[in-house]
Amino acid sequence: MAETRILPVRSINLSACRGTLKLSCVQGGTRLEPMLQCRKAGSVTLYAMLRRGRVMRADADGAGYFVAANDVAGAIILMDGTIAGAAFYGISAAARERAFTAVRMEEARRQGEQKRQSCPCAAAREEPQLLPPISPAEPTSPQEQLKSAPVQNSAEEGETEPKSDVGRALLERANRLFTPPDANAEPFVPRPYVRNEQPAAAPKPIPPIEQQPSCRNRCRGNNRRR
Repeated sequence: MAETRILPVRSINLSACRGTLKLSCVQGGTRLEPMLQCRKAGSVTLYAMLRRGRVMRADADGAGYFVAANDVAGAIILMDGTIAGAAFYGISAAARERAFTAVRMEEARRQGEQKRQSCPCAAAREEPQLLPPISPAEPTSPQEQLKSAPVQNSAEEGETEPKSDVGRALLERANRLFTPPDANAEPFVPRPYVRNEQPAAAPKPIPPIEQQPSCRNRCRGNNRRR
């Protein structure tokens, strides 16, 4: 790079940031001197653009200059953490896109670290909190309440049979269903399967359908008779 190069600053993201960027070779690197005219004043951050889309954060000195240690082909200018402009030369469009993407990712990472350091409760939120021991759950569903509730006899003392006919019929049916089997009853012996050897009856033949002459044949025959 020549000893001094002045590049025009291109406004980005409608920031209305205009001016020039002066690149000067100094001992041990390159000095970047932005001369900007922006609509809103704010803190300026420079990322030096290197070849093949690489970027590095330029260190600011007290005189308003920025210094980068390598040969610089441009710079990306940030105002209050937002990309406001860029100045470059001899860099392809693909390399510029890679540079802008790298700057956005780096700024997002730095802002996240600053938020975590400024908020003391952020570290406490990141640490996993132990849950309290689980207590036995109380029955909530109707089935569980029925299982846990004691059995209550609705019949009054001294009453062994229901008074209505429907109640007596239900009681008899329940006794038949839930009565244990008789121990002296004969065991159930399944009958062996016997295949029916009789041949199946032959299906009745379907009578043939009478073929009637079509309309065309009838018309042709009538014409011949005439």
